[in-house]
Amino acid sequence: MSPALLVLPFLLTVAAGFFIFFRSPEKPRPAQITSPKISFSGSPVHGQIFFDGKPITNVTDVVPHFWFRNEEKGTAWGGSAQYSEGEFGIREIPAGRFGMQVNIDANPANPSMYPGDYYAWKSFEVEKTGTQNLIVEMQKIIHLQKPQNNNVQMPGWGKQCESEFNLPRDLLFQWGSLGNGVSYDYSIQKIQCPYTFKETVASGTTQETNLQIQLPVSGDNEFYLLELAARSKGRGIGILMTHGGNGMGWDYRFRVR
Repeated sequence: MSPALLVLPFLLTVAAGFFIFFRSPEKPRPAQITSPKISFSGSPVHGQIFFDGKPITNVTDVVPHFWFRNEEKGTAWGGSAQYSEGEFGIREIPAGRFGMQVNIDANPANPSMYPGDYYAWKSFEVEKTGTQNLIVEMQKIIHLQKPQNNNVQMPGWGKQCESEFNLPRDLLFQWGSLGNGVSYDYSIQKIQCPYTFKETVASGTTQETNLQIQLPVSGDNEFYLLELAARSKGRGIGILMTHGGNGMGWDYRFRVR
C-alpha cells in the first residue's frame, strides 16, 4: 500500500466516495494493563468487552491491549487500564473527549492486528463527576486468502499507486469464514492517483466466502480498492486489514493488467 496508508486511528474521507486511509500518529506510549481479579469501584470509566453480542471471554482469554488518544489535544494519552474477565477500568483519567483502541492478539501464530485477532475503536467523554460506563464491541480481522494472503506482510507496498499489485481481469477474492449465518459486505472502488475517489465499480452483500468478478484494466495512474466487512444479526463482527512495509490499512489495493 501507499506511504499514506498507515496506522489508525486517524480517519480521512476523501471526496464524495468511501475511500479512506489512515495517517500515523506519534509513537504512542502503551497503556499499562493489570489483569488480576479486581474491583472496578472508583474508576471514572469502566466497561465490558463483547464479541458478537456475547462476552469476549466466550472466544478468548487473552488480555487486551489498550491505547488512548486525547481527542481535544490530538495526542496520545499514556493512561493505565485494569482488566479482568471481560471487564476493564480506567483510573486517573482527566475530564475530556477520548478515543480508545482495544486490540487482542488472539492468534499466537502471527503478529498483533493480523487475521484471527480482535480490534475495536471506542470514543467516549469523561465528565468531571460521575462514572462513564462503556460497551466495547470487538471485530475479528478477516483472513483474506486470495488473490493474496493478508496473514503476512504483503510485498509491493511503497510503490506509487500500488504498481506492483497487478492482477488478471478475472478475479477471485476468497476469505476465511467467521461462522454460519454471517453476511459479508463488499465494495470495490476505483481510485485515481494521488488518491482521489473516482467511482464504486461493485458493491453488495453475500453469505459466501468468495467473490468472482471481472474488472476493466486499470488506466494510467489508477488502482482498485476492496473493502470487506462481516455482519451477524446486523452487528458488525469482522473487518479486513492489510499490512505492508509502510504500515497497515483497512482495505486491499491492486491494479488490473
